[in-house]
Amino acid sequence: MESVLSSLVPFALFVAIVVTAYEMRTSLEPDSCTECPHCQALAAERDRRDQELQTWYARTNRIDTDEDDDRRIG
Repeated sequence: MESVLSSLVPFALFVAIVVTAYEMRTSLEPDSCTECPHCQALAAERDRRDQELQTWYARTNRIDTDEDDDRRIG
């Protein structure tokens, strides 16, 4: 029983470190509201970056064109 607990301690410590890092990261982000122009600008920028990332991913993996256009009957 003691060996089981001693093997769980490093895992629990790792989980605690990850959770703490996540909590610290989210605590540094400002609260957002739907009415503030600053928050609306941040949301628009986030949406623009997400769209850029989706476009880049589609181009990189060649899924940005319609699949039917690439087929050839031979």
